[in-house]
Amino acid sequence: MLGVDWSHTKFFAVHDGEKGEIVDKAQLIELAKGQPVAIEQGCPLSIAYELARKATLYYVPAQAVAQYREENGIEKSDLEDARVIWTLAQRDGLQPVTLTSQQLRLVYLYHQYLYHLQGRIALNNLYKGAKRHFGDELVHDLILFPFASG
Repeated sequence: MLGVDWSHTKFFAVHDGEKGEIVDKAQLIELAKGQPVAIEQGCPLSIAYELARKATLYYVPAQAVAQYREENGIEKSDLEDARVIWTLAQRDGLQPVTLTSQQLRLVYLYHQYLYHLQGRIALNNLYKGAKRHFGDELVHDLILFPFASG
């Protein structure tokens, strides 16, 4: 089993019972393949979705992590939190996470939004490049008023 602490950065702390390490999302998904993963409740749905597709996912309540850390005098750090999550997952009987169809729909819509946003950014960059190369007025006339007679 893996204990995973997520943060708002692009990295995750992972503890496997023997050692802890900091990994990125791709490494986390690769490590998670075929084994149970315990993660702190409240993680982003996109992460939960990716993990649930590759492994059996369990949520550990955030309050339980904070309480265990406080009771045992453990300092707050990503690697320590991953170890605490792993410990709590071993000790407590956790229920596997099953994503509902509504949650899956939200993840799908989020990925569609990202796809279209990337297209919009590409078009915006193309527009800026054309303005630098051809000049503001010519690009304005070509893009906004291609069929205007004058």
